[in-house]
Amino acid sequence: MTAALVLKELRQHWLAFLLVAGLAAVGLMVITAFIALEGMAGSLLDALGMFLRTFFVITALVICNRLVVVEYQSKTQLFLQSLPISRLHMIVVKYLLGLLLLMSIVMAAFVMLVLWSARNEELTVNFVLILAARTSSYSWCVYSGFFMMGLLGRYRVAIYLFAMLGAMAVDTLTKLDLSRFGPFALLDDRFAYERFNWPTQALYVTLGLAAAFVAVTFVLSLVREGSVASLLAEKMSHREKVFMAVMLLGFVFSVTVFDERAAKQPFDLPGALVEQKGDVTVKVSLGASADEERGRRLARLVADEVAALQEYLQVEQFPPIFIVQRRDLDAVRYERGVLDGAEGLLVRANFLGERWQDGRFLSWLVRELIMLASDDRVKFEPNMWVLDGFALYWTCHDIGSKHTDYATLDLRAAYGMQRGFTADDAARWLSYRERVGEDIAAAVAWSGLMSLRESRGEPSCRAFLQTMLDCDVPGDARGVWHEWRNPLPKVMARDAGLPYDQFTAAWSNELETRRQSRTEDLARIPKLSGTIRFASTSASTRIVQFDIKSDPPPASRFTLIHVKLPPFDDELKVSELHREEFQYDSEPSGELPGSFARGTRFGSTFAVWVEQLGCEIISGWTRREMR
Repeated sequence: MTAALVLKELRQHWLAFLLVAGLAAVGLMVITAFIALEGMAGSLLDALGMFLRTFFVITALVICNRLVVVEYQSKTQLFLQSLPISRLHMIVVKYLLGLLLLMSIVMAAFVMLVLWSARNEELTVNFVLILAARTSSYSWCVYSGFFMMGLLGRYRVAIYLFAMLGAMAVDTLTKLDLSRFGPFALLDDRFAYERFNWPTQALYVTLGLAAAFVAVTFVLSLVREGSVASLLAEKMSHREKVFMAVMLLGFVFSVTVFDERAAKQPFDLPGALVEQKGDVTVKVSLGASADEERGRRLARLVADEVAALQEYLQVEQFPPIFIVQRRDLDAVRYERGVLDGAEGLLVRANFLGERWQDGRFLSWLVRELIMLASDDRVKFEPNMWVLDGFALYWTCHDIGSKHTDYATLDLRAAYGMQRGFTADDAARWLSYRERVGEDIAAAVAWSGLMSLRESRGEPSCRAFLQTMLDCDVPGDARGVWHEWRNPLPKVMARDAGLPYDQFTAAWSNELETRRQSRTEDLARIPKLSGTIRFASTSASTRIVQFDIKSDPPPASRFTLIHVKLPPFDDELKVSELHREEFQYDSEPSGELPGSFARGTRFGSTFAVWVEQLGCEIISGWTRREMR
C-alpha cells in the first residue's frame, strides 16, 4: 500500500517535482558561477549557504504546496481516506516522500560543492561534519515548517505575513537578535568557515523547532478524524478576508506607533559642558583637558548652528548632540559613536587639535544629524547629492561665510569636473563619490545647490530643501510612500519651478565654466594614480603590493586607504576603513603589513592631502578579489 501511495503522488505531481528540481539546479549553478567568477566570497562553500537561503526555500515551499495544499483543496485526500489505509499512514508517506525529494536535492548540492571546494581548500572531517549538521538540520526545520503551514489552509498566507512582520518588529524594536536564533544562526557568516566549534545551541533549537512542527502536523491531520485540516483547506469567506485585512493593517499600525512612542534609554556625559538653545541641547566632554573656554565656545557654536538649521528646515526636533574630545584623532577627522537604543548623536573629535576647522566639522555634523533625525531616509542614492551638498551649503550661505572658504569650495568643485559630471553621476551618487572622493563630491553637490539658488532665488531653494530633507517623515512604510509621491524631479519642478533635466544641464555647464576659469590652479594639484597587486605567499594567503604615481609629487606622505569588502557591494563605511601612511619618494612602492585570505574582496584607493583644496584627493576606489 505504501508503494501505491508513493506512485500516486509521483504520477500526480511528477511535472511539478521535475520543474522545481530543475529550478533548484539552475539556481545552484548560477550562484556558484557568480561567486566563482565574480569573487563574491572567501569560500566557494558560501554558495551552499546562499542556495539554502534562496532557491532551497522556494523548492521546499513548492513541494509542500503540491503535497498538502493542492491535495486538501481538491479534497482528493477524502478518496484516500476511504481506502483501507489509516490517515496516519497517508500523512507519513506524504511527509517522508517530500522530505526524501528535498534532502536529495540538498545533499546533491552539498556533495558537489564540498568536492569542488576540496580542490582549493583544506577540508577536515570535523569541518565537513559541522557543515553537514548545519545543512541537514536547517533543511529539515524549513521543510517541516512549510509542511505544517500547508495544513493551515486558507490562513497560511496571513500567518506568513504576520510572522514576517512580527520578526521584523522584534528585530527592530527589541534587543533580540534573530540572526543568532535557531535556523538563522546555522546559516550565519561563519557557515562556510567554522572548522572547530559545533553550534550546539543553534542545532538544539533548530531540531526542537522541527520536532514541534512535525508534532503540530500530525495533530492537525489526525484530530477529529482529519476534519480540522479539511475545514481549514476551504476558501476564505468575504468576512474572513476583511477581518484578516483589518488585523494586518492594525498590526502594522500598532508596530509603527510603538516604534515612535517607545521610550529610548537616556544617555548623558557626566561633567560635560552644556549649552541649550530652544529645543537644541549640546553637551561637550573635555576629558582630561582643562581648556574649558574652547569647549564652551564649541558647544555654543554648535547649539546656535543647529537651532538655526532646525528653523531653516522646519524640523520639529533634533536629537541631543554629545561631543567627546579625543586627542588620538586627527583634527580633520571625526567619528560617530553608536548609541544602541538611546537617543542622541555621539561624536568623537579632537577639537583641541591645531588643524581643527569649525566649518569642516559643522558640515560633517549637519550631514550626520540629518541622517540620524530622518532614520537614514535621506540616503536614497538618486537624492543623496542633495544631502551632501546641503552640508556645505549650510556652512557657506554666502561668499563672506566665516565658517567656510568660498574660493576653496569653488576650486574643489572645479577639480571634481576634471573627471566629468552628468545627470547620470547625480543619480549614481555613491559611484561618483568613490571616483572623486567624499570632499570633492560634496563640493560638486554644493555647486548644484548654489546654481539652483542663483537661478530660482533663496525662497525656492529653501522650499526644495525642506521637502527633500524632511526629517519628520517616519522611517517606515510612510517614508517609502513619501518618497514615491515626491521624487526629486517632481519636487524640483514643484518647489523650485525648474525642470530637473534643465537644472542638471545648467549645473554641468557651470561646473565646466568653473573648471576653465581655474585652469592654472588645477594644474598645480597632483594627478594621482596607482596600482594594486596581490602576491601569493601560499596556496591560501595573499599580500598586497602597490605602486603610486603623482605629478607633481605630494609634499611628503601619501595614504593607502583599504577595506575588506562584504559579499555584496554597498556604500563604504568610514568606520571600517583602514588608513596606512607611507613616505613618497622617487619610485614609491611598497607592501601592506599583514596578509589576507585568498578570495578576500579588497577595496582600496590612494589619497593625498592638498592644501589648496583643504581636503584629500583620491585616485579612485577599486574593488577586486584576491585570486
